[in-house]
Amino acid sequence: EATETERLATYIQKYQAPGVSFRIKHTVIGLIYLLLKNKYLYRGFHFLTMQCRNRMQLDESHELDLHFNDYYRHRMAEWQAYMALPQIENLDKLILRRKEIYRRYDSSIRETPVLRKPVFNDEACCIRYAIQVENKASFYRRCLTRGIDMAFSFSYIVCPASFTHAKRIAETVLDLPYYYDMKDEEVTCVINTINEIAAETPRKKQKLIV
Repeated sequence: EATETERLATYIQKYQAPGVSFRIKHTVIGLIYLLLKNKYLYRGFHFLTMQCRNRMQLDESHELDLHFNDYYRHRMAEWQAYMALPQIENLDKLILRRKEIYRRYDSSIRETPVLRKPVFNDEACCIRYAIQVENKASFYRRCLTRGIDMAFSFSYIVCPASFTHAKRIAETVLDLPYYYDMKDEEVTCVINTINEIAAETPRKKQKLIV
């Protein structure tokens, strides 16, 4: 009975107390995150890992990893809690700021034949501001050259090949910078850049799908 109890305690401890390697790994990740908050270091990191290798922020494997690992556990590491807890304490302020940014994007970004905005809902607090653009890879690269990075909601979608509309929509979606601590002048820079690039982009014969 004692042996079985010890085995059970060891099993539980394995999932409760992170080992030294786990702590070191995630401490390093946390330090990298803090360093990359400097925009110049971030741009250098982005250039070395993405642009000079001719890669974008896309999942190239098209495979789903269904194995449980450290990232799927509900318990936060120390560095994750360090970043998350202050945000939870200020959640109302974060939501208000995100709504302000969303409202500014919606009122200032111009829809064109090559750019479509999301539906605006003043009561909602969205986790991203996603636009549809023609040739999103080219649009993304041109934004990068002007200092605006973005994220991809979809690098691909898992659905039957016959779902052509869904696939075409996924191929047009880009997420604008949408961080609660963005300064007003940074939001203005994003808006101006998006409007300028959209105005410079020639229209294709095929319309964007809603």
